[in-house]
Amino acid sequence: MSRLARIMGILRAERDGGTLLGAVCRAAVEALGTNGAGLTLITKSHTGPICSHGEFASIGEDLQLSLGEGPCGDAFETRELVEVTNLSSSGGERWPMFSKAMTEAGVTSLASFPLRIGGARFGALTLYRSSFGELSFEQVADGYVVTQIASHLIIAGQAQVGEDSVIPEIEAGFVRMEPVHQATGMVMVELGIGAEDALARLRGAAFGSGRTLLDMAINIVLGRTELPRDA
Repeated sequence: MSRLARIMGILRAERDGGTLLGAVCRAAVEALGTNGAGLTLITKSHTGPICSHGEFASIGEDLQLSLGEGPCGDAFETRELVEVTNLSSSGGERWPMFSKAMTEAGVTSLASFPLRIGGARFGALTLYRSSFGELSFEQVADGYVVTQIASHLIIAGQAQVGEDSVIPEIEAGFVRMEPVHQATGMVMVELGIGAEDALARLRGAAFGSGRTLLDMAINIVLGRTELPRDA
């Protein structure tokens, strides 16, 4: 049986009435034998988790968004696999806040595969592990197959709904992260700054208060927390 056929078989088994992209995260955990897997979309209009499955994945995906650092962004920018075999020793240099939090949660190594087809790139699949060391050749090869499947599912699904809509699974991610966009806009208007600076202030306020970016944004939108004003 070919690698693609084997992983497609796992994907079909993992769907079981759920969403396709959710099944991709579950299939990644099953096929590669990792503790958790998370899929994050990165576009001009939206950045945020689409799905996660298994241990560490949900908190890891949310932390990368909240802190603005982590392997997902690096994989997206470099278009290459980003792997850290010992997060406590080498991850701290690249992503100090993310590495500290994930190490405390029990993650010891991770790997992030870019989502891309040709020159187009739109996110990354991150694998979380509680064991040290590199992924094997077979695991890396499986990881690339999983990300190619995810990439084609996103492209094909988007082609079906047209330019004015997004596929339901991505829309769900948009809806979940909408408070972040709303809070960013509120900070922009109140302080007269750009979107990047406004988001940076939100992230700083969230980190300083021990909250996730999403939790901070929701409380700002609901008027429970004052807008961050310090740079």
